[in-house]
Amino acid sequence: MAMNQFQYQHAPSDQSNKITIGVIALAIILFFAILAWPRATPKPAQSMAASETMTPVLGPTQLGGKLNDNNTQAYLATLHRVKPFRSEALHRQAESAMSEGAGREQLAVLVLSANDRDLEQDLADLMRADVAQVDKLLAMLQTGATALSREAPQYCKLSAYDAHRGSTIGQISNTLVGNFTYGSRGYDWLIRFDRMLLEAIEDGRNNPKSYGRLTPTDLTALQTMGT
Repeated sequence: MAMNQFQYQHAPSDQSNKITIGVIALAIILFFAILAWPRATPKPAQSMAASETMTPVLGPTQLGGKLNDNNTQAYLATLHRVKPFRSEALHRQAESAMSEGAGREQLAVLVLSANDRDLEQDLADLMRADVAQVDKLLAMLQTGATALSREAPQYCKLSAYDAHRGSTIGQISNTLVGNFTYGSRGYDWLIRFDRMLLEAIEDGRNNPKSYGRLTPTDLTALQTMGT
């Protein structure tokens, strides 16, 4: 799912679609991993003083000037704080893309795919996050699911998916990604969810908690919530 280069002038149009779908899938995978995996023994937490001293500050950037909505700005600041190396790589890539004529839509794809390469470590940190962080992610998913069922109820019906039986992957991805274009409510939801994931990762890294395996009561509660 990682992306090395983005060819804006000659790449096929479904390239950004594949990346966006991958980001959506990653959010789902991370969420269910939080619920289903047993929590690991915590690693030693960093001292708060050391963490605050080393926290990088994100100054004005070309990317921030181009995608200047509040949700993206907040995400970029969080990414820079939690994963400064990923943030620096994103801004370098964005500057290169803009020099080749990339617009907001292509830059938004870069932003959404910036945090897709550390799955194993992210899961390890998420397993140590405070329960309050998981509750926030649950509430965010419930809000998104409720909005989707109200504004696009066709996605809650099996017949909507059966209708795509003869469609190509490109046609299906165009339909899905159309709900997550820059500035759309879908994009805003996804960028806010990604920010919450980063905050949970940060919490598990800096203030690790230890949990036991899921009990039968836990599994019953999860089944009820899933329904």
